[in-house]
Amino acid sequence: MPYSPPTMAVAGFLIAATLGYFTLYAMKKPEATAKDVAKVATGTAEPQDTHPRK
Repeated sequence: MPYSPPTMAVAGFLIAATLGYFTLYAMKKPEATAKDVAKVATGTAEPQDTHPRK
């Protein structure tokens, strides 16, 4: 193998996380910010972060 298994596991996780983030970002509503998407992607969003602002 060209790299050690732990290195490949970390790289695979980072690739999967990046794809997940960009998938959520592409499907976001127009009023959502990149910060809101990041909060949802990491599971740290509060209800007020996921509702439209007035």
